[in-house]
Amino acid sequence: MRARTYPGLSTSRSLGDLLAHEIGVTSEPGVKILELTQKDLFVLIGSQGIYAHLNPEETGEIVSEFAVKDPGICCNIIHQKV
Repeated sequence: MRARTYPGLSTSRSLGDLLAHEIGVTSEPGVKILELTQKDLFVLIGSQGIYAHLNPEETGEIVSEFAVKDPGICCNIIHQKV
């Protein structure tokens, strides 16, 4: 009999992976609806690959500091930190 191996904890979505589905991994996204206001300066969307290394507040600080000067540099700085 073949031993079962389960995917690592970093697995967050599973399309067609029946083994991962057995332990609760789903392809259904988590959705949160927020109403944007005039005070909101940007929308920050990141993956688990980013947030495993930086928390949303740290990422937001980087974007807040550099986005006005050079939007492209934000991605470079975040990439270097992960």
